[in-house]
Amino acid sequence: MTSRGGAAPPPHGRQGGVQARAVSIGPSFAAPENSLLQRVRANRLLDQIRHSDSQQQVRRITRLVGDLAAITSTLTMSLCDLLFRFMSGQEEQYVQKHHSISLQAVEIINDLCAQPDVLQDWGFPPEHCRVTARQLGVFTGFGGLQHCAPDRADLGQPFPQPAELDEAPFLNQMMFLLLSRDLPPLALARCLSRARFGSWSSDRRSFFPARPHGQGQQMRWAVRTEDTQDLGVVHVTFVGVDIVSFRFEQAWPRARFRHSKHFMPARYALEAVDDTRRVKIFKTVRARDGLQHAKPFWHRYFGSLSAELETILDGCFTVAKNGLPMRPIFQRNHPSWETDELAQRVLAVVIAQWYNAGSLEFVERMHRLPHCILAIGSVPKNTAPLRRLITDARPINKYASRWRVRYATVLDICLMLTLCALMWIRDLSNAYHLVRLGGCRGQTRRLVRWITNSSGTGYEPAPTFQSGCGPGDCLGFCDKSMFGLCVDGQVGRFAVCQFGHTVSNGPLFVLTSTICSYCSRVHGVDAQQFVDDLMKALGVRPHAACGGLEGKCPVCLEALERAREKMAFLDRMMKDCALEYSDKGDMRILQRHLYIGIIFDTLKGRIFISKEKFDKTMALLLELMQQAECTPRMMSKLRGKCGHQFRCVEGVRPFLVPFNQFVGGPETALEWDTPKQIPDCLRHTMGTLFKWLPEQYEKGAEMWPLDPRTILFNWEQGIETPGAPLLVVFWDSSPEGAAGISIRERPNEVWQTAGMRYDGATSIATFGVPLEAQVHRESAGGAPAP
Repeated sequence: MTSRGGAAPPPHGRQGGVQARAVSIGPSFAAPENSLLQRVRANRLLDQIRHSDSQQQVRRITRLVGDLAAITSTLTMSLCDLLFRFMSGQEEQYVQKHHSISLQAVEIINDLCAQPDVLQDWGFPPEHCRVTARQLGVFTGFGGLQHCAPDRADLGQPFPQPAELDEAPFLNQMMFLLLSRDLPPLALARCLSRARFGSWSSDRRSFFPARPHGQGQQMRWAVRTEDTQDLGVVHVTFVGVDIVSFRFEQAWPRARFRHSKHFMPARYALEAVDDTRRVKIFKTVRARDGLQHAKPFWHRYFGSLSAELETILDGCFTVAKNGLPMRPIFQRNHPSWETDELAQRVLAVVIAQWYNAGSLEFVERMHRLPHCILAIGSVPKNTAPLRRLITDARPINKYASRWRVRYATVLDICLMLTLCALMWIRDLSNAYHLVRLGGCRGQTRRLVRWITNSSGTGYEPAPTFQSGCGPGDCLGFCDKSMFGLCVDGQVGRFAVCQFGHTVSNGPLFVLTSTICSYCSRVHGVDAQQFVDDLMKALGVRPHAACGGLEGKCPVCLEALERAREKMAFLDRMMKDCALEYSDKGDMRILQRHLYIGIIFDTLKGRIFISKEKFDKTMALLLELMQQAECTPRMMSKLRGKCGHQFRCVEGVRPFLVPFNQFVGGPETALEWDTPKQIPDCLRHTMGTLFKWLPEQYEKGAEMWPLDPRTILFNWEQGIETPGAPLLVVFWDSSPEGAAGISIRERPNEVWQTAGMRYDGATSIATFGVPLEAQVHRESAGGAPAP
């Protein structure tokens, strides 16, 4: 979604002339701040995008996008509420007073998007100016309104009876699509509120609002939008200040009554504490508002918190968007859910726990449906309940601004670890659900929920928080409304980030990176994170080769006592901060640990693939070898496994080149899922790997391989290299077709010469054939050296 405004000339002063720069002799005086920037600074909502006076460094682009996302979300909800108040019959004077800051912000944004370069006066680089205009452009008429011929006056005749009136389901979308300088928010909301009820044409391409009779002759005029996102071109016809018709290019989906009961099926129930009682007491689960309750502990442990972290802890996270889905979305659930009876049986309990914890909000039949109802599916899982619920968020992912995070790689972890280092692993429970969505209404409400008491004999009240709106008062355009699901005819919506959305890992990364940096900075414990898995390691002071903890090495045992103390403290810190972790895995302190499918052995200094991961990869490799065609998506899955896991097998990486060539660079879903013929070279490579890998994977790979650059540096410094005497070959090729070769045993001494003698060179070689590219000449220059 882009702004309609472009770059403009430098801003003008109050008197209409261009502001001149004062030139004086002696002390310099700062030029007065631009009037537009003064308006931005004075607006409480927009002030957060500017640089603070004490900040000298350029703001990170991710921080700027986060601030703009908060502004966009607040304004979106404010404009939806503006329309809602008019439809509720509130007086215009009261509505205008309530939303005065937001109305002023929209006016300022129109001016700011018309001349975004003015932000350079606050130190914004040109890229940040463009990002600001693009993110805020949703409020400047992104629909691209144009005047056009109105529809015929008799198109909507005859008017229906009041009992036949329908409510327009698209007014929120029209609020943003028609918003522009010609149709400011207040006037537009007033027009749309009067067009709330009407009737559809037989093909559901036109909607005719009901109008009272006897208004006399008024001017008939119309506007049309550009081909915008998923709505196409929309024609809106006015008579005076009233809307008389909406005409769409595509038929609007027909609403269907949900054939379901008010209650969910019996399998969606919590586990009973004791089945022998006459009155069943169900075991409740922890609410998803733990971070907000634990916020004092975050301040206690970490001191001052970043703005992103504060927002997450307060339960006000907002997805940064570059667009809004205009048409409602209702996806059919995947076959992995519909046809898997085991998944439906075991995941029904998980869904019930999510409802109980507040991760899911139940949408009753009298409530407005979420704007987007996404498809759900299931994938196999190694631990109970053997299935994992997933959501297909691709329809809304394309509207979200990307939040790039960097997870730990195998190389990063190897560089973190040292010889004999002690490691322990923590896996966060329901990590994505730690981050609550802010919703709309802009407030956090306290609710009382009933939880099972400690004795399991009854229930007790517990205060909880609900961020923003609920299903009954949602304005229909917030993040919660974009995360709906439908199971057995019952509709719910996620109030937390869910696996499958493109930016759900962003706020989780903020939490885990804060923990890792705290461990390293304060306690001297190295830590790395990969999604919700945390590895922590404590180094052992250098000593001679030993048998480690199993061999009762005194140095390692001494470090073990310190590691236990630090582990106990850090575990208590995580619980205080409401970061619950699973106790299903191996939680011991070891020198050989399994992490992200890789076995790290600090005692031997080697890394290995776990047998389970290796068997799965080999099974996938065998499956693809037996196929004549394959999609880039499936081949990229195999290539990703090989690239990650087979770092533990030396000499595999050169074999990944044919995989990269086959996958290419697909951009659309069609390109990803279109089968292609597997070429012979790739088939030969897969056959070689299938034959060779079982012999090599048990050997593992060095955790800290000696880099050739390190060997060369030590040789140049005169440091003896372990092993046989070292010979170093230098060569340099020239465009004339000759290469100078120098073979040395010591840095300043040529080892031997061949042919004619040249100063500092072993020999001069020429190419048998002319080579046009210099890179080819450089490669060919080393061939004669041996």
